Amino acid sequence: MRVIVVDENRNQRESICRGLRLFGHQSVAVRSLDEAGRVLTAAATDVDVALVALGGGQAAAAFIRTAAERWPEVAVLAYDGEGEVEPAQLPPHPHLALLPAPFDPEILDQALRALSANHNKETQP
Repeated sequence: MRVIVVDENRNQRESICRGLRLFGHQSVAVRSLDEAGRVLTAAATDVDVALVALGGGQAAAAFIRTAAERWPEVAVLAYDGEGEVEPAQLPPHPHLALLPAPFDPEILDQALRALSANHNKETQP
């Protein structure tokens, strides 16, 4: 699976990307939601899932709204390291899941596969 990892924390980004590689996923790590938007604009067809840290508050919510409008084929897996975000607080997106933190690579892999399976089931005739 091809995943874009969006997290301001460099160590967190690198750790997540290492975990993704353990399970055979390809990843691109970016520091900001703006950078993620540029990557998706250039190559949304090359990304299956955007893994987004919700530390950005309103910016993260705006990114999820934009993703639903501009890149509906890209599923979004959001995580909140503080555990303060409830699913009802997130904007609507056809393929969005919330991953409770902390998580390990195996849990991340399972969440990505479940999100992808639901996404594929809904997009196939």
